[in-house]
Amino acid sequence: MNTATVATAWAGTGAGKTPYRPAFAADYPAASWTDTSGESVAKIKAGTAAASVRATLDAATLVALQADARYLGKVTLIPWPP
Repeated sequence: MNTATVATAWAGTGAGKTPYRPAFAADYPAASWTDTSGESVAKIKAGTAAASVRATLDAATLVALQADARYLGKVTLIPWPP
């Protein structure tokens, strides 16, 4: 498994079955992630918040993410061991 930080936009409406979530989570559902942005719901609602996640991905998902034009320059691999 690989660990990376990913800069992404927010998705969802915050209502019902469409909670606020990093767009990355919808684009790559096989990856597990933790929000590291700490943005407030008010900023997310206003559309002024950026999302940042720490993601755990398998090798194939990492390769796909790194080749995805929407995420070019937004993925930082975290080497292990540190």
